Amino acid sequence: MTQDRSLAHPRRIGKYLVRGVLGEGAMGIVYEALDPDIQRTVAIKVIHRRLTEASDDGPGVASAGARFRNEARAVGRIVHPGVVTIHDFGEGVADAGPFSYLVMEKVNGVALDQWLRDHEVPPLAWSLAVMDQLLDALSCAHAQGVWHRDIKPGNLLVTDDGRIKLTDFGIARIVDRQLTQALALIGTPGYMAPEQYQGGPVDQRADLFACGVLLYRLLTGRAPFSGTPQALMYQVLHQNPPRPTALRPDVLPPVVDAVLARAMARRPENRFASAAEMRAALARIARAARLATRAPPDRTVAVHRPDARDVARAVPAPSPRPARTEGLLDAARVARVELALATHIGPIARHFVRRDLSRCDSIEALAHSLARHIDALPARDQFLASAVES
Repeated sequence: MTQDRSLAHPRRIGKYLVRGVLGEGAMGIVYEALDPDIQRTVAIKVIHRRLTEASDDGPGVASAGARFRNEARAVGRIVHPGVVTIHDFGEGVADAGPFSYLVMEKVNGVALDQWLRDHEVPPLAWSLAVMDQLLDALSCAHAQGVWHRDIKPGNLLVTDDGRIKLTDFGIARIVDRQLTQALALIGTPGYMAPEQYQGGPVDQRADLFACGVLLYRLLTGRAPFSGTPQALMYQVLHQNPPRPTALRPDVLPPVVDAVLARAMARRPENRFASAAEMRAALARIARAARLATRAPPDRTVAVHRPDARDVARAVPAPSPRPARTEGLLDAARVARVELALATHIGPIARHFVRRDLSRCDSIEALAHSLARHIDALPARDQFLASAVES
């Protein structure tokens, strides 16, 4: 590290030319720098030298330096647009002692926690898009045997074009590495899963618990757990937060309560088994919100790799049908049944609805007539439940 003694910060770190400071915290400093070989702007995170070797957390807890190296190895396994890329890792010795650094993709944007200070309760569609992108990134990380273990707003970046990038894998668990046990109790209170507090085995479902906490915050404008670290631990282990729909009954569809209850279940086996499964549950929330708001025709709603600024889903919204002259069936309810069927069989649902409508005198009869077009029994039952409730 080359340092101008008249300045507080270095001019060069390794081969990288330092341009300025992006941020500073308890763990270290993040610089903006230039890779002179390929003229690429990067961010360099330098760990404070006093943390490189020693741990303040007691015996058996990995040092910050070990966590730093762990982050490099963890992210090195992951190639995904929703994860901040690590280009390089290095160690060196300066006048003040040894140091370690990570060279990362420079993201133009702000941390989600900062963004939320200016947008207390974001729109439902935006929140679902954020979570969909996060869960997509986690699917990739989990497939590579990496559990993040510190999902929280401060570790998510909102880019200038509205996308989400996951960062800070410093305490990630890598399946084939021995850092796991040393870091078992590390995380952010209020986002840590019960098994993290209790020092039990941790897998990808701890990340999904934290995703549930984050989703609760996005949808309600408040955290599900609050107070001192001790109070947070007690609540996570023993108390259920208020139902989200009780906090925002005019905005959130009822399915939100069930999705979040499962995501934040205390026992890992009662949570979603994978990030993909939780993504599918968020699609159900989006569909329910679509039904509740009765969006205009030719628009689409929610959720497979959506842009955070314009959430869209693959199933086209049905055009509203004129009310039947007999006045037996409400046009809006028929449209909702059509959408429920389309989520299982696609756009051909419109044809079946039009054909069966003429011989059905109630929504219940229409739903049961249409259910025969769904082969899988669980999916058929799901359709019937949602169609009759519409």
